[in-house]
Amino acid sequence: MQTEFTPKQLEFEALGRRWVVGAFEGGRMTSYGGALLLREADRLFDVTGRLAACFTDHRDQRRTKHTVAGMIAQRVMALALGHEDLNDHGRLRNGPALAPASGCDDLAGNRRDRVHALTASNTLSRLEPGIAGTAATDSYRRIVADPGRIDHLLVSLFLETQAEAPEENILDMGATDDPIHGEQESRFFHGYCNEYCYLLLFIFCGEKLRCAKLRTSYRDASDGLTEELERIVPRLRTA
Repeated sequence: MQTEFTPKQLEFEALGRRWVVGAFEGGRMTSYGGALLLREADRLFDVTGRLAACFTDHRDQRRTKHTVAGMIAQRVMALALGHEDLNDHGRLRNGPALAPASGCDDLAGNRRDRVHALTASNTLSRLEPGIAGTAATDSYRRIVADPGRIDHLLVSLFLETQAEAPEENILDMGATDDPIHGEQESRFFHGYCNEYCYLLLFIFCGEKLRCAKLRTSYRDASDGLTEELERIVPRLRTA
């Protein structure tokens, strides 16, 4: 019988001049070591970097420490770790795993001056509600996403996973409810779901996501589906 043993450490790709290793010697510990594997995959496909390119940042960069690319990486990695609530980042920002997974090379920050390696939840919240027409002059929502570019990116990422054209692609389309437990904007009661919710639209091919739309619930489940297919299907046929 072969002897089983635990390696002293696992080595990952370096972060700037820092070594990134997984060790088994105690000390400051985390259960989020898998985030480093996600970082390696992100470095290979540059998903968060390309997603960040879908945002326009109207902030004064001379007064900005945390870039949009870093904020996007932090948000996406935390979601992958099961933390969809922005409030969780008050604790996550000081953990030993999320900062290197987000590509941050200043792991310690400057706590005395309240400058942390990762951004706080109130700053992350400004990624999502920006409005294109007013972001340039808005005091708090100066980062705005381009939904069209994000939609385009989702299809591009799928096409890059296809080494050659398959004989067929089966698109799985459906709506799902996202329950609302507060007084959120555009909340409506959905009779079939028997709750206040949003009604999300998803299009998958197998396990790969093609389209994700956040929608209010006062609509038919198939509302907007034709427009999405008219956008996606021609790109698939062209590729």
